[in-house]
Amino acid sequence: MPNATADQKAKALFNRGFTYGQQGDVERTLSDYSAVIDMLDAPADHKAKALFNRGFTYSQQGDVERALADYSAVIVMPDAPADQKATALFNRGSTYGQQGDLHRTAP
Repeated sequence: MPNATADQKAKALFNRGFTYGQQGDVERTLSDYSAVIDMLDAPADHKAKALFNRGFTYSQQGDVERALADYSAVIVMPDAPADQKATALFNRGSTYGQQGDLHRTAP
């Protein structure tokens, strides 16, 4: 829809990516999350959610480095909501722990 707002487009892409993920279509999931992240005018909370979910998807696929990079990107976003930063920080720590890196706290 050409007249849709950036907020509406970002929500639609995020939701479609999430739905693809539920269906097991990893490529389309990652593509839609990346599209939200790359939108210049997407609201920060949508970008943060897309980064987090893309990181989680990478983690499920065993791509630890990309997962950690996306979690870290949420953590350092100046305008990401605090609850999303906290969840990303938790998941990053959990990912480090799963890798046996029990002392690492930053990228």
